[in-house]
Amino acid sequence: MKKYHIITAALLLALFTSCNNVIYEENHPIPDSNWQRFEAEEFNFSIKNPKDCYHVVASVRIDTTIVRIKDIPLVVNVSSDNGENRMFYSHLPLVDKKGVRRGSCAGQYQTAEFRIREYFFFNNAANYTLTIKQGTECQDMPGVNSVGLRVEKADLDQK
Repeated sequence: MKKYHIITAALLLALFTSCNNVIYEENHPIPDSNWQRFEAEEFNFSIKNPKDCYHVVASVRIDTTIVRIKDIPLVVNVSSDNGENRMFYSHLPLVDKKGVRRGSCAGQYQTAEFRIREYFFFNNAANYTLTIKQGTECQDMPGVNSVGLRVEKADLDQK
C-alpha cells in the first residue's frame, strides 16, 4: 500500500511540474475540417532564454470515420524576427505499433499529440513563427478538425 502512495505522489508531481513548463500552447480549427495540402498553420511565440532547451509538441484532432491513415507527415518551418530559419520533416503518429489509436478519443473524434522535436534549442531570444504543413504533397486531408502546437521547457537532467 505504501508503494502505491509513492507511485501516485510521483505521478501527480510529474503531472503538475510538466504543466508549469509550458511556455506556449494554441490550437487552430481547420476550415471545413479539411486540411489543405498547401495551407500552413502558423503559430507565434516568444523565446526569452535561448540557453533553455524545449520540447516542441504538435497535435491534431481528427474524425476517425474519415481519417484512416496511421500517421500524418509534417513539414515544419521555424523562423525568428532576427533571421533564424530552419525547416525539418516530422510526423504525427495516430496509432501505436500494435495499431491502437494514440491519444484520447471521444466518440468518433481522436486527439493525438507527438513531440516533433525533443531537446530543441532556439538560437536567439526572439519572437518566433513556427508553421506546420501536412506533408502528403498530393492530397488534402479531410477529417482534420484542428492542429495545435505546444512549446514546453525541457529538463536536460532527465535526458
